[in-house]
This record gives sequence, C-alpha cells and structure tokens, in this order.
Amino acid sequence: MADKLKKFASFTLVIAFILTAVFFYPEKSTLDNDVVEIQSVCNQLSNKEQCYAKAFGKLTERTNMTYAFSVLRDLQKSDLAARGCHFIAHSITIAETEKNPARWKEVMNAAPSDCSYGATHGALEYYASTFPESKIPQNQISGLCNNPDTNNCTHGLGHVLLVINENDIDFSALTCEALPHDENAKFECLTGVFMERITAINLEIHGLAGKEALNWPARVPELEKLCREQSGTRSVACWKEIVHAVIVKYHNNTQRVVDFCETGPGEKETRECIDHSIGIIAASYNFDLSKASIICDAKAKALDFKSRCYPHLVSSVLSTVPQEMPAAERFCSSLEERYLPSCQNMVANFKHRTSDTIKVSD
Repeated sequence: MADKLKKFASFTLVIAFILTAVFFYPEKSTLDNDVVEIQSVCNQLSNKEQCYAKAFGKLTERTNMTYAFSVLRDLQKSDLAARGCHFIAHSITIAETEKNPARWKEVMNAAPSDCSYGATHGALEYYASTFPESKIPQNQISGLCNNPDTNNCTHGLGHVLLVINENDIDFSALTCEALPHDENAKFECLTGVFMERITAINLEIHGLAGKEALNWPARVPELEKLCREQSGTRSVACWKEIVHAVIVKYHNNTQRVVDFCETGPGEKETRECIDHSIGIIAASYNFDLSKASIICDAKAKALDFKSRCYPHLVSSVLSTVPQEMPAAERFCSSLEERYLPSCQNMVANFKHRTSDTIKVSD
C-alpha cells in the first residue's frame, strides 16, 4: 500500500510539472517570441516608432490590450527606442476598440497612463472615426470626457475637434472653452487643438492638409505667426505646442529651443514653451535620466529654470516609462540640495497616482 501511495505521489508530481510547463512557461515563451519578432521586423528602419505602432496594432488584434502592453514593456528593456511609445499606445487601443466600438470609453478608462497617455487618445480617436467623416455629433462632445482622467481626455478631444471641424481653429477653440469642465481641462483641450494644427498628423490622414504640413521645420515661421495671432489662454496653449516643430528644426538643441521660447509674448507663454520642450527633448535621450540631465544645463532668463527643469524631466520619464521609478529616485537624490525638494515632490506625486490607480482597479 505504501509503495502504491509513493507511486501515486510521484505520478501526481509529474502531472503537476507537466501542467505547469504547459500553462505557465509557454506564456513567457510566447511573450519573448513576440518581442523578438517585432524587434527584428523594425530593427533596421529609421522610423522605429511608426513600425512598432503598426506591429503592436496587429498584435492587439490577435490578442488583447493588456498582453500588448506587457510585450511593449519587455521590448522597452531591450530597445530603449521603444520608450517613445505615444503612437504605439495609440495603435494598441485603436485595435482594441475596433473589436467592439461600443466599449470605447471602457477601453479608454482601463488604458494605462504611460506612453504619455497615448492609449487614452487612441480610444477616443477611434470612437470619433466611427461617425460619418469622423464627425462626432455636437450634442455628444460635452459628455465625452466624463472620466477619471479628464485633462488627458480633453487633450485628445482637442485633436479630434480640429479634424471634425475641418481644421477650423476658432470654432474648435470655442468648443473647448465651452466644455463643462474646469479651466485646466479646457486648457488641455486647447493644447490638443493647437498640437494637431502644428503636427498635422491626423489632418494629413483625413485629407485636411497636404504632405508638406508634415515638414515641421519649414513651417516654424508660419506656426509662430499663428501663435502670435492668439491671445489669452489660446496664446499660452499655442506656444506650449509649437515646440514640437521648433525642437525638430533645432535638432533637439535645448539652448536654441529655450532661446526661441524666450521670444514669446509673455511669461506664461515662455514658461509653457520651455517646460513642455523638456519632456519632448528627453525622448531623444530615450528617457535615460543620467544622460537627459544635460537638458537642465541650458541657460534661461528665468532664475527658477533648473528647479523647474529637473521635476519636468522626471515627470516626462515617469509618464512614459513608469517602471523607471527607482532610477528617478536615484536621480533626485544625486542633485544639489536646493533642487531636491521639487524633484522628490514630483516622484512622490507619481507614487500617489500609481497608488490611486491600484485602488481603482481593485
């Protein structure tokens, strides 16, 4: 009887081992294979993010959003270029929403916040595309961003508005200003409108701008004229977003970008222009804080530039690659004592947001 029990126990262990191998190891193996396959397809291309965006869209079509982001995070470990993932996240949620467009808001609210909220924007943009000529009915617009992350939703809405309003800046801005949200959310909507005019990516896709609109450096004089024609909050929003073109024109040279921003018409315009440029230029360093810290060595007229620069740098990294939290903590600790508080406060804010996200998901 004892021998039979021993044989049964051994048999049970073998079965348990087989089940473990079948149900657990293939998942990791499959994930690794997907990382290798996507990386090999896009490795030799100059515009990796565009290639990755298409690849992750296809991956999400055959799997799901959660798995696609798992693959992305593994890819980011082996290819730092994948850290600039805003448009990759767009593709993931567009593919996920396409499976059941009625779930667009559920997808948007469940989407992770990293990749600078690209996933949020993707779900909203896909929902807009379900209407004739991508025109969301005006009576729906005020209720679209009734979600936990209103500001990032309204920024994405701003992009959509300029498309559905056929590149009409004034009408799109008026719609932003009439939203039933606070001033921050309205401002973010305006930044979305001006960013779309400046980058013109969706405008070109929908035939509302020609290919020449994608030549950002050549358009800087035209865009500067546009910003100088604005006033109030619209002016601040335009100067914040113009840096997307200015940075390309000046090849990520922080000093030249700062010098340009300081020609802005007011302190708010200059501050938003400089602060927003920090996160965008950080992408050229693959969000590596040890290398990107050189950004904060630029000379600016504002005496508090460095004390603003370091936390903005940390914010750009954690909003794109949240798993870099330990690196962000080490980075802040390495700074001069006078820059410590603002940097550490930014890290603490992100920890708090992560904690809130966990509570909501539970």
